[in-house]
Amino acid sequence: RRFYKVDADVVHPPVAVDQFETTAERGDFYLCAGQLVPYKRADLAVRAFTRMGKRLVVIGEGAQASVLRKAAGPTVELLGYQPFDVLRDHLARCRALIFPGEEDFGILPVEAMASGRPVIAFDAGGARETVSSETVGLRFPEQTEESLIEAVARFEAMEASFDPAAIRRHAETFSAGIFRQRMHQLINSLLIERGNQELSQAPQPVIG
Repeated sequence: RRFYKVDADVVHPPVAVDQFETTAERGDFYLCAGQLVPYKRADLAVRAFTRMGKRLVVIGEGAQASVLRKAAGPTVELLGYQPFDVLRDHLARCRALIFPGEEDFGILPVEAMASGRPVIAFDAGGARETVSSETVGLRFPEQTEESLIEAVARFEAMEASFDPAAIRRHAETFSAGIFRQRMHQLINSLLIERGNQELSQAPQPVIG
């Protein structure tokens, strides 16, 4: 709309939600995961949780790893790269996923929700569409430690209200099956619209 002055239909990318599952087992940690590069803002999570003295597990590797290790207090654990099974286990057992960066879409929050866990995300980009209500998580308005700390306090005040099954159902709306269905519907509607336009522009037969 901004550059081409036209509206667009949005089809969210497919997420392999079937690779994740909920569990009754719960850990005492929050989770931050992904490539440790500046725009992902893992540094924000590390500093905030160090200040709060709350347990944060960080999974991932990247150029910021050494900086994060220096900033991390005793309650923050950096595990580096981990295989998929370890990430999946942590997603299922964390209190919540911390997602402090801005992404066009952001698949990891949906994977966390497919595991039945809520998400605390920066209020920008795709998180506005995936973390769409306080039944599945919370969004914080500024990329600051104070804003994240306030969101964590708000989350803990309502933590018992989150329903893992409901969060999982929300994640399933971003599944590969839904993606195929939406693409099929959209392409069919465009073909029908194009066909109708061509029919309306075709020369009309002369009757006489």
